[in-house]
Amino acid sequence: MKILRSMVWSVAFMVAGFSSAMAGGFGDLVLAFPITEEMTGEEIDEAIMSQSIEQEINHVFFAPLYKQVEAITGESYRHMTIHHLCDARLGAQIADLDESMVVMMPCRVAVVESKDQPGKFTLYTTNPMVVLEDPSVSEEIKQLILGFAPKLKALTENVAAGEF
Repeated sequence: MKILRSMVWSVAFMVAGFSSAMAGGFGDLVLAFPITEEMTGEEIDEAIMSQSIEQEINHVFFAPLYKQVEAITGESYRHMTIHHLCDARLGAQIADLDESMVVMMPCRVAVVESKDQPGKFTLYTTNPMVVLEDPSVSEEIKQLILGFAPKLKALTENVAAGEF
């Protein structure tokens, strides 16, 4: 009976945690950079591509999700894009140390127009420092991520400030 009760409580906590994550409760996992300059979504996308060159990060993929939503629904949708950025050398080094860590690389930047304030944009990206808190991550991988984090920070901060 104690085991069953323990399992029920565990499932309840997992569901509650999932619900809070779905509601935007990502805490330290996600970094947000509000755009402080007046720019269009397209200008922000261009700025990310420009800053990726400046920061020596490969811009490997661009997904204009809002266009996909419009194509599926037939209705206009606010600007929402995803940029996949990667330092190929870093990716290879991480894969050589631990292949499963490749999915934890901080490589994605999303541009999202506010649904409540049209024309206001925020950049969202994974916080690379979260991986550093995991005791199972090797020191070598932590050092690689610490070396990459300033590039991602510079890119997002520069774009948010309208520099490109």
